[in-house]
Amino acid sequence: MRSDVRPNVAVPARTARWLNQAMGEPFEISTSPVYLGSGGRLEVLSATAAYAEQHADDDGEGRLLCTFTFTEDWNVWEVHHEGAELVICLDGSMTVHQERDGETTSVLLRAGQAVVNEPGTWHTADVAERATALFVMAGVESDHRPR
Repeated sequence: MRSDVRPNVAVPARTARWLNQAMGEPFEISTSPVYLGSGGRLEVLSATAAYAEQHADDDGEGRLLCTFTFTEDWNVWEVHHEGAELVICLDGSMTVHQERDGETTSVLLRAGQAVVNEPGTWHTADVAERATALFVMAGVESDHRPR
């Protein structure tokens, strides 16, 4: 579909207001994450840190969408306690390592494939050359430890 043509879809007025906000001007998702809140609310943020500051009272109902491009292996393990994290490989490939209850599993993701990091699952990733991934998570509170 051409980017200058909108699909012919009936959108409820309350939802359309938020869609038009995001569709009005292009923005770079790698530097401007998106907050999805309850009631279909959508907000383009100026930085990931803005999510924690502006939406601390969402009671865990909101989600943060952001992308990152990696050219080397992660140097830390990360864990999210507030909710599951969806990792979608958009370009390239990456191996996601998950550690839970003392067991480690590894999943190779290619473009178009995804994996879920359940709450409390430590995870890290290896990148052979280059990979871009979309992350969908509840909150930005996470812990890290050296690899």
